[in-house]
Amino acid sequence: METGSVHVLCGTLFSERTRRIDDLFCRTPRSCLIVPTESYAVYRTERLAMAYGLAGIWGERITSFQRFAENILGADFVAIGNAERLLVVRKALEKASPFLAKDVAEGVSYTGGIATHVLRVIEALKQAAVDPETFMERLQQRNNPSEWDNGVAAVYSAYQELLRQQGFYDRIGTLWAAAEICERSAPPYLTANDILLFDGFDDFTPSELRLIETIAVHVPSVVIGLNLDRSSEKEDLYRLPTRSLCELQNGLHATVEDLPETKARSLTEFSAQYLLCEGVPSGHTEDIERNITVTAYGLWFDELENTAREVKRLIVEENASPEEIAVVVADLSSVSGTLQAIFDMFGVPVVMDVSVPLAKTALGSFVLNVVTAAAQAWPKDVATDLFASPWFEPKNAIE
Repeated sequence: METGSVHVLCGTLFSERTRRIDDLFCRTPRSCLIVPTESYAVYRTERLAMAYGLAGIWGERITSFQRFAENILGADFVAIGNAERLLVVRKALEKASPFLAKDVAEGVSYTGGIATHVLRVIEALKQAAVDPETFMERLQQRNNPSEWDNGVAAVYSAYQELLRQQGFYDRIGTLWAAAEICERSAPPYLTANDILLFDGFDDFTPSELRLIETIAVHVPSVVIGLNLDRSSEKEDLYRLPTRSLCELQNGLHATVEDLPETKARSLTEFSAQYLLCEGVPSGHTEDIERNITVTAYGLWFDELENTAREVKRLIVEENASPEEIAVVVADLSSVSGTLQAIFDMFGVPVVMDVSVPLAKTALGSFVLNVVTAAAQAWPKDVATDLFASPWFEPKNAIE
C-alpha cells in the first residue's frame, strides 16, 4: 500500500517545531491541524488567529485527535461516554456470567466496582489495538492461566458485540472504526485536505498509529511534530516519543528532521531545558535574563505572607492579570485556609485547586448538623447553626 509523504519534525517546546507547523498550516488553505486535546485545539486556534491575523480557521481545521476520528466517521455514528460504557459493561458481565468462575460470578452481583475495573482492562486492551479474538489467542498461550482469563475474555467479547448491536462507539472504538473506513476507501473529510499536520504529541498509542497509517494513503502529505530531543544527554527523558518515532519510520518510512533547541532567553527556560539532564552546557547562562529568585524564610507563615505581597505588587505595579499568576504549594490542603485568609487580607482574588472534604462544604455541614441534632436531642449550639443555615426551611422542619 503506497502512502503519501510522511515527514516527522523532532523538537521540543524550545525548538522551531511549532513555528514550522504553524507556517505550513497558514500557507496551505486545504490543511488540517490535529492536536492531542480539545482545549489545546481552542488555544492553538486563538493563538494562530491573533498571531497571523487569520480568518475562517474556526471549526474543524484545528481539532483534537478524537474529534478528527469522529469527523472521518461522519454524522451517523453515536459516541458514548463513561456512564454509558459502564452500563454496557454491566450488561456484558451478565451475559458472560456462565464463563466466570463461581466465586467470581457471585462477586459480580454485589461488587459494583468490578464493572469499573473490567472497563479499565478493556480500555487498555483497545488502546493497545488488541481485539477480543487476539486477546483470547494470547490467553491460550499463557504459561500461568488465571481463573479470570476466560471470564474477562468473554466480557470483552460481549462488550464489543453489544456495541455493534446498538451501533455505539466508545472513545477508542472511534479510532478503530475510522481506521477501518480509511482501509476501505478515502473519506471525503480526508480528501478535502492537501496536508495533515499533527503537533503537540509526546507519543502515539497503537490505535492512534494504526489510524495514522491508514490515513496517510489518502492525502498527499502528512507532517508530524513530535516532542522529542534525540541528543544523547536527553535520551532517558524521551523514551516514549523515541519509540513512536521508530514505529513511524518502520510503518510509514517517514523522513525525520531534528530541530535543535534555541538558546534559552531566561533562567526559567534554561531550567526547563536542562534541569533533568545529566549534562549542562557551561557558560550558557552568562547573558540570559535572571528571572528566578530564591528566598529563604524562617516561618512558613512569613513565606505565605510575602508571596501574597509579591502577587499584589505584580498586579498593582506591573499591571499583571490575576489569571496570569500561579502560586504552587507543595501541600496545598494543609495551608489552604491560611492562604485564603492572607490573600483576602491583601485584597487579591484567588482560586485554589484543592479537594474539599464533603463535611467542610456548606451542604455537607448542614447534613452533619441534621444527623447530630437528631442523635443528640438537639443540643443548643448545633440547633443554632442548623436554624441559621440557608439549607434549612421551616416548612421542611425536622420533627
